[in-house]
Amino acid sequence: MALNGKSSVLEKSSDEFQQSFQALNFIEYYYKKVVFFTTEIEKLKEKREESRYSIVFALERAKKVNATAVCFKIFTDRPAKPLIYIYDYTNQNLDQPEKEFGKIHKDVWNTGEVPLIYIFTKTEVKIINCMKHPVEKEKELRPEYLDEPISIKEILENSSGISNILNKYSARAILTGNFWEKKENENNFVSEKTEELAKAVCG
Repeated sequence: MALNGKSSVLEKSSDEFQQSFQALNFIEYYYKKVVFFTTEIEKLKEKREESRYSIVFALERAKKVNATAVCFKIFTDRPAKPLIYIYDYTNQNLDQPEKEFGKIHKDVWNTGEVPLIYIFTKTEVKIINCMKHPVEKEKELRPEYLDEPISIKEILENSSGISNILNKYSARAILTGNFWEKKENENNFVSEKTEELAKAVCG
């Protein structure tokens, strides 16, 4: 099923990914050319648009850590800034998902590229705070989640209270600055880099 009936990239994605991708506003920003899939790198290169060079470079870096897509803050007077790495695990059954996600957290944290990671599984959307190092549990790294996972079942059923959660962590909230301005995130994102990022996003 392709949302809006257009994107061949999305046609290859699972229904669970597409529905939660839409619920969190990512689909809206994909069509606004703010979210890009790493599989689109060659297509962007072919266009040879100077304004897209920073996006291509950022996507190439994201591809090195196996990200599915990247959500950007687009500026008119400076290079685009990647804000979220998106991972699609909706078609995969992992034996040790937390170990896998801990590795993703470590790899992305080491790059210093983005403050947030969204991991879409068949049942949940997990959001990782990449301004913090993954935690060590039982001699293995585990991801530092920003909040409880978002249930895809509740998204599909439009359960009571799910709209508040979706609004809180939607692409729109991240890109408009509402997310960064909330008091509750002050302790989650405490660093000079985050302050600079918040100023850039909020304008």
